[in-house]
Amino acid sequence: TPTPAIDPLDELLTLRRLSLLLEDNFSKLDMEDMGRLWEDLVIVLIPERQDGGLSSSSLHRKLQRQQQNDDTTTATNNTANRAEQRHNLMSEGFTFIYSKDNKVTVHVPIDFRDEELIDELDRNMWDFFNLVIDDEFQQIFPNSTGMKL
Repeated sequence: TPTPAIDPLDELLTLRRLSLLLEDNFSKLDMEDMGRLWEDLVIVLIPERQDGGLSSSSLHRKLQRQQQNDDTTTATNNTANRAEQRHNLMSEGFTFIYSKDNKVTVHVPIDFRDEELIDELDRNMWDFFNLVIDDEFQQIFPNSTGMKL
């Protein structure tokens, strides 16, 4: 099914709200410490969630419960169902994608709650920042043990 379009006015209001939130939480999110990662961050707004706004961790637990309850189908159908369920659940919440060029893309539902967005960013951006540091360390010292800086 096609993804429903976001109303341009809602998108504009959400972008303004997002910019104010990031400005207000500059220190909490350690934006200065992770400068380049934040500069290259891509935020993609997605339509509002159909599930009432579950966090990504809640969506992950929901997917796991659905997989555990899916004992009646064959292995082939099971795999196809899981892939479809994962796609449906991930399209309804925050999704963080790390690319090979050390960039992060975040899919943010347009109906995010302020504290929910800040918590998701705070929890996930340090993990990506550590990946970038490890990758750059490996490029500088390819025979190293992969110690974090």
